Amino acid sequence: MTNIKAHLREDANEKIRNDPEETLSEEDSFLLPVKSEEELQSIEIQLCNKLNMKKLIKSLVHQAEGKSMPRIVGSVMTRTISNYLPTNYSWKEQNQKNSFKEKQLAEAFVSAVVTKCPAEARQDIIKSVQLWLAQAPTICKR
Repeated sequence: MTNIKAHLREDANEKIRNDPEETLSEEDSFLLPVKSEEELQSIEIQLCNKLNMKKLIKSLVHQAEGKSMPRIVGSVMTRTISNYLPTNYSWKEQNQKNSFKEKQLAEAFVSAVVTKCPAEARQDIIKSVQLWLAQAPTICKR
């Protein structure tokens, strides 16, 4: 099963690398969670296409679980990104980590939570994402 997923992921990524303007079809949807820098870069390329970005946001909104904004943020983040990848990131490139806020995936996260929790301020959602990223190394040690 893992080999099939890897093959499907590579096939979808190859299509996008060859033509970044191409929109993913239903069969070539995003295979999440993102587990490596290579997969993250591939998704970043895919998200340059606005239709792909909308498709991911819609998918994240449907996958989001929880009644409070912090729980929804945690739900979206854990379903989309593996526990080990965020240990290399902080929101604003702090502590010798890469900046996550510059990523298209970060915009997709925030937009999905804004859609799911319209009463919440965007800045509060970003703070919740920052906290989740800061706690990622501790979560990985468990």
